[in-house]
Amino acid sequence: GIPLNEEVWKAIEPGLEPGQKLGKEMLDVGREMGQKFYPLPAGAQDFEKVYLSEMEAVMFNKQTIEKAFDRIMAAAKDAEGKMAEVN
Repeated sequence: GIPLNEEVWKAIEPGLEPGQKLGKEMLDVGREMGQKFYPLPAGAQDFEKVYLSEMEAVMFNKQTIEKAFDRIMAAAKDAEGKMAEVN
């Protein structure tokens, strides 16, 4: 499993075929080169929901682009306010 228990790895590694060791090699590369996970800032998740919903409504002719823009901008201001509260 992940995270890999290094003690267990050292015990089983000698008996593994080269192809079986590839997963460990990939994990090591991912640890070094992979992007770090950072949670979304406060308000970002709500903004994303509004944005996606409004843009889908526009694409399916359920909403005008002008109304969608107004709602998206209101959601952006709300998210901005939530971010300011955190700082």
